[in-house]
Amino acid sequence: MKRIAPEVWYSIEHVDDGVSLIFEPYIKAFYRCNIWHVHGRDADMLVDSGMGVVALRAHVSQLTGKRCLSVASHTHFDHIGGHHEFDERLVHRTESATLSNPSRHDTLADPYVTDDIFT
Repeated sequence: MKRIAPEVWYSIEHVDDGVSLIFEPYIKAFYRCNIWHVHGRDADMLVDSGMGVVALRAHVSQLTGKRCLSVASHTHFDHIGGHHEFDERLVHRTESATLSNPSRHDTLADPYVTDDIFT
């Protein structure tokens, strides 16, 4: 299996003024989430953070410099993998325990996360 350099793990599409779609192209589409980055006046917002295979904050230059709120649409493994990289993490209160202390069971990583989900 070919190893992918961390610098190219994420792809970015600029969708509109201040809105970008970030995704992990080396994960099969069915298991991949859309990571949305929205530039704000006082802070930026990140909606979902992917699988966390490669550090998101370190490799996506758009996320540096400004305070960034990391919002989880829900707590499945493919949506919260990089949330730990951000100081401000938000999720619906009914899923806050899972975001605070994720497990393979609670995030549905079992049985889905296997070598087969990567391209």
